[in-house]
Amino acid sequence: MKIEIILKYALGIFIILAGLNKFLPIMPGMSLSAEASMFMESLLATGYLMSFVGAIEIISGIMLIGKNTTPLGLILLAPVSVNIILFHLFLDPITIWMGLFVAATNFYLMYKNRDFYAPIFLAITNGKKLTKDQLKSCHLSYNS
Repeated sequence: MKIEIILKYALGIFIILAGLNKFLPIMPGMSLSAEASMFMESLLATGYLMSFVGAIEIISGIMLIGKNTTPLGLILLAPVSVNIILFHLFLDPITIWMGLFVAATNFYLMYKNRDFYAPIFLAITNGKKLTKDQLKSCHLSYNS
């Protein structure tokens, strides 16, 4: 249980800083390959995309640190984590280590919070709405 708390706060703080860095350069930039630099320049040229990603990172980081919002923050961060891995895998594999930390921590914490996601998968597999008792039992198992 302690390791999950440490990872949750470490990931949350790192993601908040990464999001803030999209608005205010507070962290030094990593040297990227030529392909990765061109890709990042094209994303910045849109004028909105990196700001949007930064906002998502800040929101999900705050949610990770929050007491009751961690599972939702993890879901919000999942597509960002996958994109970080794919970016580094295809464009800049030398700097993939930080992306691996973000993605591995995100999905590990999602696994540890899997009871929270149970209603989603119950609804999908049964093909019908959950009863109030089923929802209550999932909520109780998450809070205990």
